Amino acid sequence: MKRFLHKRIIKFIAWYMRHVCGGASHVYPYGEQGRYVVIMNEYEYNKFTNLL
Repeated sequence: MKRFLHKRIIKFIAWYMRHVCGGASHVYPYGEQGRYVVIMNEYEYNKFTNLL
């Protein structure tokens, strides 16, 4: 049952991020103090990590 609920919660979070937040969300102010959550596919993640 725990695994079933976990799977549903993760699916809801992913749906919410894609459809309500446009794939990205943030908390705290923008800039260096901000915290960002972004949904990326494998290609976008590799491109992002190469920038660091």
